Amino acid sequence: MVLFLFVSASGVAQRVESDDQRSAAQASLWRSIRDDLKRSKEYWGAIHDAIIPASFHGLDALRGKVVSSRPLANPSEIVLAMSDDHTPQVTLQLVDRRGTPTGLKKAIPPGTPVEFSGIARNFSAEAFMLTLQVELGIGKESGLWILGSDKPDNQGKTK
Repeated sequence: MVLFLFVSASGVAQRVESDDQRSAAQASLWRSIRDDLKRSKEYWGAIHDAIIPASFHGLDALRGKVVSSRPLANPSEIVLAMSDDHTPQVTLQLVDRRGTPTGLKKAIPPGTPVEFSGIARNFSAEAFMLTLQVELGIGKESGLWILGSDKPDNQGKTK
């Protein structure tokens, strides 16, 4: 069993033992980030160029669903819905270890759940879009995990 630590809004540490609890903790953290970005320009200044989620609340990744990706065959940019299944809120720009743009080895269909961590690079309040630079690596070295298939690797292939 994998255990995660989540610190609730009241500051009380809670053990997150199931995928459902982890998903709920990720959603709660996203709502907090989203609401703070909507409320305060200073918050963007505080997280700009920072790793998100940076183990906030004991979580090493946030979770979203693919809305779109481009280019379709080998996407280097993935747009995610975070609060529901269809409203774009986060764009992931995929890079290699040197920061050079790179892409997945195959298409990633809309509706695919992914977990990610990356560096906050841009934010648009008007259309509400947070853009993160996500490094593709190997296994835990990667900032992108494609869920819902047998042991997906960082390149969008199943092993």
